Amino acid sequence: MASNRELNTELGRYQTAQQLFSVGARVPIVRELTQLSPWLLRKFYVDTTGEKPSRGPIPSSVEWYLTGINHLQSSLFLQYYQSVQVDEGEVNASYLLLAYQMWRSSWALTQLKSTLSFDRAWWLIKLIRSDLIKGQACRVCRGIYIVGLKRLGTYRCPRCFKSTLNYGPRKKQFDYLPPREKSSNSVSSMAYISSSESSSVS
Repeated sequence: MASNRELNTELGRYQTAQQLFSVGARVPIVRELTQLSPWLLRKFYVDTTGEKPSRGPIPSSVEWYLTGINHLQSSLFLQYYQSVQVDEGEVNASYLLLAYQMWRSSWALTQLKSTLSFDRAWWLIKLIRSDLIKGQACRVCRGIYIVGLKRLGTYRCPRCFKSTLNYGPRKKQFDYLPPREKSSNSVSSMAYISSSESSSVS
């Protein structure tokens, strides 16, 4: 007979699975995050959503995260994920859920089309942990952006790069923040950038 602790752990896994399904996570991802049986998860998916689970490969393109509005959405999600993550262990469902819900609420304020599914958000963290892409601070505004390995080093986000072009060589010195002076408002700043710059990068 299972102990109360084991039952509570199993119940917690199913509650997590239900939350993951509610934000659009697919069965293979929920399987990895909860360690529940794929067969039980497929059945639970039908009971929870009233639909059959999606089939086909999980989105796995690296380039998708580096272009246009996808880049802005992914970078904003990464900022939220880094703000809630408290350890460097395995990818945690609780951190992913909280960060994704925060990102979704913030992005909805821009009234722009959402393209970052939960599956892609999960894969983004996997890519970063595998060192295939990186999150790097813009050297001007200090917001965190997704950066390809070829662009590591001194990086300027689209908004700051455009501002530099507008100012030219006479750009005011106080617009630049030294690396040690990280802004405490980087997440809210990213939300503003997402809203104001999306039309120029989409």
